[in-house]
Amino acid sequence: MNGDSRRLLSVIGICAKAGKLICGTDRICEELRTAKCPPLAVIEASGNSANTTKRLSDRCAYYGIKHYVIEADALSLGYAVGKKKPIAAVGITDTGLLDAVLRKLPADNGNIQ
Repeated sequence: MNGDSRRLLSVIGICAKAGKLICGTDRICEELRTAKCPPLAVIEASGNSANTTKRLSDRCAYYGIKHYVIEADALSLGYAVGKKKPIAAVGITDTGLLDAVLRKLPADNGNIQ
């Protein structure tokens, strides 16, 4: 993992500490469906199954949510948000923190949508 990925994961960790993060594919899909506190963007770990990636990309496209895949595996993403297990994806619910995360994304990492 390069330095850019580490910096990105640290900003995602700040989002988790601020309580502005939804962790896990199932919770993200549920929040999108119920619209209680929907994510503004979904950040997905690399190396997920094709089913997980399709599920997230389809839901994000349907609800008009930005969807990004980062160069970090699910275990690294899980550790960044304070979990001891792999996390396939996280949803960011705060606009200010989303801006900070988007600034740390590599320029070639476009929106999947």
